[in-house]
Amino acid sequence: MIHLANSFSLLSHPKIDICNGFRVGSSVFGIKTFPIYSTGIKDKIKLFRNKLYKKIYSISDTYHNVDIDLKLAISLHSKVIEIKEIEKGQSVGYGTSYIANENKKIAIIDIGYEDGLPRCNNDMKVVINKKCYNVIGEIGMCLIFAEIDERVKIGDTVDIISDNIRIGNFCRLKNQSVHEVLISLGKLNSKKYI
Repeated sequence: MIHLANSFSLLSHPKIDICNGFRVGSSVFGIKTFPIYSTGIKDKIKLFRNKLYKKIYSISDTYHNVDIDLKLAISLHSKVIEIKEIEKGQSVGYGTSYIANENKKIAIIDIGYEDGLPRCNNDMKVVINKKCYNVIGEIGMCLIFAEIDERVKIGDTVDIISDNIRIGNFCRLKNQSVHEVLISLGKLNSKKYI
């Protein structure tokens, strides 16, 4: 067996004649690793750069916006364990990094950076009952806090990674690759195989 590449190469390059094997790690998890380009200026520049590299370095064509229906095979969920009312001026989380600018209702969620979440909150979001909510304050070791409304109840399931919140968004929050994120999620979290 001659194997040269990973899921990205399998999905984004034409057949490589000297190769008869690929590692399909991230594709097995339903993660799309090929480039998806829009019609925006940033993506037009990337496409131009790719064409230039192809010409200069004799690189094979690269497919983008590949039409393949991969189903996400990994998810991360938690539960709302408590709901609190905070008043204007009160802080939430480590180092008082979040101070409420008005009275708010918050959910305390049983997950934290020990479970693979990013240590810093870079505009993280969660989905509860199919609605997106902002995570507020710094990420705790065991807990996060989300600004919520009346629809959220104690015991509700919280989506961290799911069809509602793609793993790519999570990777950008952690500033890590998909592979690093997948490894970091496996340490303490309970697993349910389907």
